[in-house]
Amino acid sequence: MTASFRGGDLRRKARPGYRTALLLSVGAVLLSGTLAAASSPATARDVVAICTTKSTVTFSAPLSDTATAETVSGTDVIDCFDAEGKALVSGTSAFSEAVSGAQCTGHEQHGPASVTVNWADGSLSKIVTRPRGQMEDGRESFAGEGSVSPDSTRFAGDTISMVGMTVTKGCHTPGGASKAFGFNVLTFSH
Repeated sequence: MTASFRGGDLRRKARPGYRTALLLSVGAVLLSGTLAAASSPATARDVVAICTTKSTVTFSAPLSDTATAETVSGTDVIDCFDAEGKALVSGTSAFSEAVSGAQCTGHEQHGPASVTVNWADGSLSKIVTRPRGQMEDGRESFAGEGSVSPDSTRFAGDTISMVGMTVTKGCHTPGGASKAFGFNVLTFSH
């Protein structure tokens, strides 16, 4: 059974840009669901911060339609707010992670990603995350969880939930995609 839009098969009749709009809409719903969950009273854990990240990503080899093992690396700019929406702290991080089965369309197997966030106030957070992603024509939507090392000077011992979307340029071209850009929402709880 195929999904239909006005009685047609999406794969045949969707206007250019429809998939992008649909994926962005789904991403917005996922992000709003995470934010709504974070702003509601926590049952077992209390929300400490809700953070947005802007990520710039590079691939060790250009991403193509053939699944390959990749090293994905990049930088994040992070802005955090408390559960009432007040600015809490900003920071930056650099990351690198192994991804098996990386390709322009398909399921990706991320390995654990270790990141150290350097916060503007001089504190730091050592984080390990375990994201799960799905690529569709160079757009990856992902979710995951993680934790902050107890020896960190900010958010020590907290757990993290994350959701986001990354968009690559160059998929389905002879040169492949070498860079991507994305936004994520992280929720710190304890």
